[in-house]
Amino acid sequence: MLRRAGRSILLTSLVLFCVASVSGQSHPREYERNALMGINAVKVVIEDLSSDAVHLGLSRDRLRTLTELRLRQSGISMSPDALPYVYVRVNLLKTKGGYAAHVNVRVNAPVQLVHSSKMALATIWSEGSIHKGPASSCKQQVEDAVGEELDLFANDYLAANPR
Repeated sequence: MLRRAGRSILLTSLVLFCVASVSGQSHPREYERNALMGINAVKVVIEDLSSDAVHLGLSRDRLRTLTELRLRQSGISMSPDALPYVYVRVNLLKTKGGYAAHVNVRVNAPVQLVHSSKMALATIWSEGSIHKGPASSCKQQVEDAVGEELDLFANDYLAANPR
């Protein structure tokens, strides 16, 4: 009886694997990349920083400059009037050993809802990371993480919008 149950589980797993393999569904990253198609320009929005983040040397102006420079270097156009926007968010938490930070870069854009045909604002691309360490390395780690996430966005954007 146990041997038969094992075969049944193995067979079911094999069938599910085969169905999943031939279903043709895209990888989630491909969905995000496809959502970037046709975007001509983006606006940059930097979320307000906590007092702890400012105390550790982070600033919205510096994050804006880094973001705009990275996008410009990648050939991505920016406009203050663009509706799709790159949104940079940094959450910081003091810990016993220093800090923990969550860095998130995302692109928000208007989308049309399939179920109602109404327009809504949605996140169409997102990348995030978590960092921890001593306070002395916080600023650099956060700035590096923003740059790395912007590079991932630029790669996906350029793949969706070849020149």
